[in-house]
Amino acid sequence: MNKSYTKASDIYSFGIIMWEILHGKHKSLEPLDYYKFTIEVCLKGLRPHISENTARCYADLMKKCWHKEPEKRPTAAEICDIFTEWQNNDADAKYFIQDEMKFEIFKIYKKMQFNDIEWIPFNRLSNIVTIGKGDFSTVYRAIWLDGEHGKQIVDDYIVHESSKIVALKTFTL
Repeated sequence: MNKSYTKASDIYSFGIIMWEILHGKHKSLEPLDYYKFTIEVCLKGLRPHISENTARCYADLMKKCWHKEPEKRPTAAEICDIFTEWQNNDADAKYFIQDEMKFEIFKIYKKMQFNDIEWIPFNRLSNIVTIGKGDFSTVYRAIWLDGEHGKQIVDDYIVHESSKIVALKTFTL
């Protein structure tokens, strides 16, 4: 049999590789032989099962790569554009950040343009005291064990001064 490979078959293969990476498995042809596999894929629409916990954007791209009509599959350039869009579009970030609350915080954080704001994990704070509470936020005073957000950059690292008193604000969404 003449095995001809096309750009569309490369895109199909890209979708398979994407599936293998996401699922941590190799998609084996066994027990099918090459001819049976070709019939199952080309004529009967055999595709790997996409698990329910796969991010929708990944699932959608894999399905596009596996479209039954090869001319309707994305080109490599279109896939690159999709990746760029994922990287630059906040709406697509929602697919990567599964928890809705975290996504809301992410949107607020993206809108902030202040250089003096930094996310601090609570395990890096001590002596946390509530100093004010409103309908939309709570303000705390704490000691930041790693120190104040440094303005000085040394060898591409931000220098932090140790044990600074900081004000913290949490948003109630």
